[in-house]
Amino acid sequence: MQHQQSPVPSHSTSIPTLAELQHAFLASLSYYEKHQAALTRSSKKQIETLRQLASKPHLTAQQLGVLAGLPVTNGNKGFRPIEPSSEAPIDTTQLQYGQATVEWYFLTGNCGSVAFTFILFAIPCATPPVAEQLGLTGPAGAYIYCLAGGYGPRAKPGTLWNVFPTTYLTGHYASTSRSTFAWTGIVPPNSPVQQASLTSSTMGQFNLQLSWVDAGQTQHTVNATLHSRIPPTFNGPDGCVPCASGLGTLYWSYTNMASTLEWSQKAHEAKTPTSGTASGSGWFDHQWLQAGVVRSLILRSVLNLSRVSKPASALRWVWLNLRDEVRNEQFMVVINPKARELIQVNHTYTSTSFNRYTDQKGVELLKPKQATLYVSAARQIKPPGSSGPYTFPTQYYLTLTGLDSHTDQANTHVPPPPRKYVLTAEFGDSLLRLPNGAWNWEGSGSLVDVSTGQQVGVGFLESNQMAAGDTLFQDLQRMAGLSAATLKPFKPVKTSAGTSILSVLYLLVWPVLLGLLIGLVVWAVKATKGKAN
Repeated sequence: MQHQQSPVPSHSTSIPTLAELQHAFLASLSYYEKHQAALTRSSKKQIETLRQLASKPHLTAQQLGVLAGLPVTNGNKGFRPIEPSSEAPIDTTQLQYGQATVEWYFLTGNCGSVAFTFILFAIPCATPPVAEQLGLTGPAGAYIYCLAGGYGPRAKPGTLWNVFPTTYLTGHYASTSRSTFAWTGIVPPNSPVQQASLTSSTMGQFNLQLSWVDAGQTQHTVNATLHSRIPPTFNGPDGCVPCASGLGTLYWSYTNMASTLEWSQKAHEAKTPTSGTASGSGWFDHQWLQAGVVRSLILRSVLNLSRVSKPASALRWVWLNLRDEVRNEQFMVVINPKARELIQVNHTYTSTSFNRYTDQKGVELLKPKQATLYVSAARQIKPPGSSGPYTFPTQYYLTLTGLDSHTDQANTHVPPPPRKYVLTAEFGDSLLRLPNGAWNWEGSGSLVDVSTGQQVGVGFLESNQMAAGDTLFQDLQRMAGLSAATLKPFKPVKTSAGTSILSVLYLLVWPVLLGLLIGLVVWAVKATKGKAN
């Protein structure tokens, strides 16, 4: 059954100027200052630092974008909680302003001879109550945007593909329905980026157009198109991956798309450009996330006590997409190593999320322990301007168990043999830089069925920076030009002694208060019945 497009009032607002976004950001800092959260780290020092930096005249889009992305302890105050979605994925195609502290569209395509990956991030500069007060409402909201990505031909690891310069910019976002939108970036002066737009004028179709000049003065032009073959699907129960006490992420994807890439390159002194067109398969994500303070005081107290001996660590992950074109199946496999654990070559890891997608059944949320990954190859790379080197896996040996079990004539359960694949990166060093300064591997590869030794499809490999220690703030410092002292208030810290004591007292006292409340209600009910008699 074809999904009917859900109309909404037209949201085509005027483009917020950088000065207006700066004003909204400063007003939001005052809002956070007035709404400090109990039983948590104070955000006063963070707010003081941000106010000092954001009050400077002639702030650039990159400077404001970096500041808006820094983690304020209670920076989700005023946002709607992340909860299981009651809407179909396609009805949340437009940006979900007011629920996310960061949101993004992710596009990737493997077109045989060339591949691409681009991500458009939307970072709110204002908490929803302040944005509404200033008239920055609707899906366009009070966003500043960040665009990152790259493309390149099939090549062995060691050849860096064409990296799009991670760029913060304002933009015009218009939406006439919940399932379509049009975004056009407003390119800052003296930027290497010359054009940037992402549109979805028809449900399930996306077009990205970019033009930029790289450090070697080569002109790049990219026109990428994704067209859905099947409807989108949530990647977790009602979209939650996960949701807890108002925090978490909602996440859905078009898992089976036709992709086309038109590209051209023109060297500085060349008379004519080199160009090409290729087609293949692709994947599209829409994901939005809320970080900050959990709404439950009980959970907040438990989290505080879990961080008494050591602070929270930067999250590392591996995200893989496998497309078996022989069986017409796709898989999404995710691993999240333990805090501060590195992903290492010649090590085996158990999946933390494992989904199968088919045209007939849609998404099947399988048991994570049914998927294991063995990292069989990796590349150590020091990206330009980073605090690396970092080690990125480039080949995985995957074992998927428990698929397609059945019963025989004697009604005996017959488990199928394990499905084994090898996923290998094939498009050079496919790196891009995230808004927080971290470098990711974001590239396509080939998928081989181990049982036959034949290539059966394609896949996608994503991993974040796999550096020894948490170098996230070092990379952010390098990208944003901020000092280590400036970023110190935003680094994770151990729970203070005072907060720890208050958390323990709360966990001891609340059951008593709950018991008293229940007793009071029971007494009131009995008293009411006694009067009635």
